[in-house]
Amino acid sequence: NLSNHTTAMGGASSKPGDSHGFMQAVRLLSATPVPVPAPSPFKFEMSAEAAEHNTAVLETFDNDLGKAIDGSPGTHISYGSEVRPPTQLCPLLGHHPSWQELQDDLLYGIAYPFETTITEEDRKAMLEENLARGNHKSAVKEEDRHHVTKLMNLDVDHGYAIPLTVEGVRKLKDAEVYPVGLQNQMTIDEDGNSIPKKRVTHDLSHNKASGNSVNQRVDSSDLPTAIYGHAMRRVLHLIHHIRRHNPGKRILCNKFDIDKAYRRLHTRASTAAKCIAVWFLDDMWKERSDENSVGLVMTRLPFGAGPAPPKFCIVSETVFDLGADLLSCELWEPTELPSPYASLLPAPTRLDESIPFGAAEEADVSLDEDCRGGVDGYIDDGITVVLDSEDNKAMVARAAQAVVMAIFLIFRPLAAGLEAIFRPDVASIRKMKAEGGLHELVTFLGWFIDTRRLLIALPREKWKAWTSDINSCLEPRRISSQQLKTLVGRLNHVCFIIPDALHFMNNIRSAMYRAVSSNSYVYLDKETKEDLRLWLEFVQAKEGISINRIVFRKPPLQNFSDASE
Repeated sequence: NLSNHTTAMGGASSKPGDSHGFMQAVRLLSATPVPVPAPSPFKFEMSAEAAEHNTAVLETFDNDLGKAIDGSPGTHISYGSEVRPPTQLCPLLGHHPSWQELQDDLLYGIAYPFETTITEEDRKAMLEENLARGNHKSAVKEEDRHHVTKLMNLDVDHGYAIPLTVEGVRKLKDAEVYPVGLQNQMTIDEDGNSIPKKRVTHDLSHNKASGNSVNQRVDSSDLPTAIYGHAMRRVLHLIHHIRRHNPGKRILCNKFDIDKAYRRLHTRASTAAKCIAVWFLDDMWKERSDENSVGLVMTRLPFGAGPAPPKFCIVSETVFDLGADLLSCELWEPTELPSPYASLLPAPTRLDESIPFGAAEEADVSLDEDCRGGVDGYIDDGITVVLDSEDNKAMVARAAQAVVMAIFLIFRPLAAGLEAIFRPDVASIRKMKAEGGLHELVTFLGWFIDTRRLLIALPREKWKAWTSDINSCLEPRRISSQQLKTLVGRLNHVCFIIPDALHFMNNIRSAMYRAVSSNSYVYLDKETKEDLRLWLEFVQAKEGISINRIVFRKPPLQNFSDASE
């Protein structure tokens, strides 16, 4: 709770629980201008000319990226340039449990906690091996490689990756190259419609056989814990608690997304040098050469790094904690101190009165009885939950803007027309227009939540796609390991709301292990196919499952017995 830990800034009080001091700090921070980073000496273009220029720049710094960054203070390649300066944030966040680590990451860049190191000889050998090997098949398939080219260009255009010649990569201090792949995902448009999306992933687990990959060398015990299920359970318990103490009353939610989330945080130069990808400059696809390729030094958190989720959560959880304090602070009046995004937020919408309210059974987890709302989230997704009642209108007004106000207060505001390089808004405007309005229906972390009927379900597009996946596994005589791995991952997702279904994962998972160990296809036996047919029934519960079945409940019936003689 940040309002209990506000330190002095221009007279802001540091007394525990001082809401006046908290709001004074918020007002001062929101009115404090942020210096706009200057241009760096690097060129951010996907071209041979830019790669040669950047390689020459690094040569003046002894091919040491750290020296180049330190020698370019106050530029957009400087650590923490996407976030407000720590000197501005400290009065508001200085007593947050994660503040010290957050401040260090902003000042010095994120360093992965490596447990082991590799010799220079092994590093150079691995670099040459990965250069010769190239990227994963998913990235270079003829029908998909243009997606990778587009996404790689965006990383360069936004200043997230520094292009170098391949020879420049070889000379760069601590350089390591890893292959990229392409993943199919889903996102939404401004109207909330599901649309396909492509994402480039950096395989920092490659070279598993040698044990020398970046992810294998990281000491995971030295990273903060980031577990998806906990965030989802907290949100469901909050919704359940509000309904339990306010039967027959609406519960509204909205959701916000931090755009280009991982790319908002700089990695330390020595870490960035270990996260290099190589891509093509033109359409010479059949055979890669040093002349038609460019090395991209990813200076921000990459997709595929084991430390990325927990390290970004240090920032995002601070955002959500600040949003929670804003939500509960009765002194914050959004009409007087609005978020810069206020005009973009859709108006609240409510379901028809004829739809019945789901009843909440007694839980075994207790929250404050007067709890009427909260903010939570995981990585880049933040959600607000609030009781919609006549006597809670002020909190509803705060709930509409709490998360986006917190984003504005922590991240560096967009300086339109003054940015040294193209920079997208930190808050996803497209998703804000689709999901930023308060509603009784919300999709959060891949689940559709109906707060009116107290139900949780797979979103319709996932229900259709995953049903199709199961059917496709029932049809052929044999199945690939990749097909089974994808299916197991998706069915595990369903087990979150149907825990008893885990029992029917055993045969499917065993088939996957056989396929992976043999690196081949497997045949599904009769029992496994019967389990898959049962899974069709589980997945087709598209209307949803009561949240009462997921939260920790008090046993409705207790039985005491004594052993017989």
